Amino acid sequence: MEVAKRVFRQVVRWLGFAVVAAVLILAIVNSGSGLPEGSAAPAIVGTTISGERFSTIDIAGRPVVLNFRATWCPPCLAELPDIERAYKTFGDRVAFVGLTLESGPAAQVSEVVQRFKLTYPIVLPHPQVQHAYKVTSFPTTVILGPDGNVVHSHAGSVDFDILTRELQPFLDKES
Repeated sequence: MEVAKRVFRQVVRWLGFAVVAAVLILAIVNSGSGLPEGSAAPAIVGTTISGERFSTIDIAGRPVVLNFRATWCPPCLAELPDIERAYKTFGDRVAFVGLTLESGPAAQVSEVVQRFKLTYPIVLPHPQVQHAYKVTSFPTTVILGPDGNVVHSHAGSVDFDILTRELQPFLDKES
């Protein structure tokens, strides 16, 4: 009988530990990444991979797609063809910016740009941009309205259909 009580207590203890661990994991996974919708987007200053100065102030007044990523991140690389396709489709009406963080020197970033034949601006932003935009996972894509406020924020991959759907209200206004 004493052995059964000890085993029961041990099982209860382990179940309690498992429940606490599961709650913590869910909290981390569901914490999201990126600024909340409706937030004013902080300005971004950095350098393009070609060495030119970049600032979001220069693209103000247009819808903007900000894609935060890292070269070591497989989901980031997987979504690049869809983002390039969206840029080629909507780039005359929407600004697209790739923000490469935690990725080493510009030459390493350039290799990814060449491999995926990216034609939209790729920026190496100041490191505080990641904190300012509350990016806690890669990829994170943030869509800004022409007023500079966050309209959508995605932790995880996006594809052409998601970008088209979320940009459509801005594209309809121009028709």
